[in-house]
Amino acid sequence: MQPAAVPSGVEFGGKRADPFLQLMDRLKGLLGGRAAEEVIFGEVSTGAENDLQQATSLAPLARRAVCQWGMGESVGLMHCAQPRPALLPGEAPGSLQRDCSEDTARAIDEEVRAILDDAYAAARALLDGNRDELERVAEALLTRETLGEQEFLALLGREA
Repeated sequence: MQPAAVPSGVEFGGKRADPFLQLMDRLKGLLGGRAAEEVIFGEVSTGAENDLQQATSLAPLARRAVCQWGMGESVGLMHCAQPRPALLPGEAPGSLQRDCSEDTARAIDEEVRAILDDAYAAARALLDGNRDELERVAEALLTRETLGEQEFLALLGREA
């Protein structure tokens, strides 16, 4: 017997197929370094600049989630942007043409920021809940600048 449908966000083999869940996972990974600094040291440094830059570069995908996939609470289920073809040299393909009022555009900006904030909070909660493992990894990184997958998993008491 073959299933008639696979639930959205689930692929055979356990991988996430839903683009929004992939976005959130990626954002949590990018913002995890800054969150780890806050958990361990109680403050953040400029060290996460590149991670913040990369997370912010995903904002267009977060905007798409809000405008086209209905992933924003204040915007709701309204489809309020259309894909815009790249018209000028160097213009990124896939940018969105706004199809809404100034107030809705402001709400979209707030929703995009909320997505980034939610990803940061989730990364922080994950690290807070696994503080012992975080401290073991942080201690190892103080003596070695990088860890391979096997070393990392061994510190966590897991196998590859």
